[in-house]
Amino acid sequence: MTKSSSGEPERFNKSTKEPVVFTREEKFRMMTVFSIAAAALLLTIFEVVADNLHTELVSYFDRAFGSWVRAFRTEPLTFLMRSVAQFGSSQVLILIALVAGAYLWLSLRKKWEAFLLLTGLFGSWLANSLLKLIFERPRPGIGRLADASGYSFPSGNAMISIAFYGFIAYLIMQGAAGKNPAAKKTVLLSAVLFILLIGLSRIYLGVHYPTDILAGYAAGGIWLTAVIYGLKAIRYYTYTKKNSIEAKLSDRLKKNP
Repeated sequence: MTKSSSGEPERFNKSTKEPVVFTREEKFRMMTVFSIAAAALLLTIFEVVADNLHTELVSYFDRAFGSWVRAFRTEPLTFLMRSVAQFGSSQVLILIALVAGAYLWLSLRKKWEAFLLLTGLFGSWLANSLLKLIFERPRPGIGRLADASGYSFPSGNAMISIAFYGFIAYLIMQGAAGKNPAAKKTVLLSAVLFILLIGLSRIYLGVHYPTDILAGYAAGGIWLTAVIYGLKAIRYYTYTKKNSIEAKLSDRLKKNP
């Protein structure tokens, strides 16, 4: 896919070979459809897991997959998993959020990005707390290698990590790595592996069932989708409003040269 002189991506009509340019409005509409579809899919995954939480199939899956993960326990790996799990702790998340938010707001002058970064963190934390109160699933009772309190479903580490670190990865991909396809792929792959490792560490340490992690990723993915869409909407309407003002000023200048 190429770009037109205006910077908009081009499609080519198969019959006429004429380039067809995506307008900003078309791209925003496609983003809206994609966001709704992604959120609906993630919600379906969450509902399927939640509706079958107390079935024998889910219990068997949790036992089997959890036992398989914990079979790899060694001292060096336990140290690694405990270290990785810290990136899902409230202390580390808040510290990173404050540093990243201050950098976005004060250095890059991106106030909406900073605001939505904090919204992603604290909003997903609040949503997770409410969901845990609704489902009241106890944590695994044996084989723990870490302290954890409260209910188990859905995993707060998984849910908050995908919403928070996922949004940071998105901002990096849109910013510094935006013009380098290889860099964007590297950032995306690194973020996915890092977020998956945080969830896996909670199973390894025995403080979450696998379905807690799966549901956490689904719920956090919905939140991430909403935050990214919110940023896209702000940018779209800001651009539209700016163009509208410029058009009105241009008309006035033409009428009153």
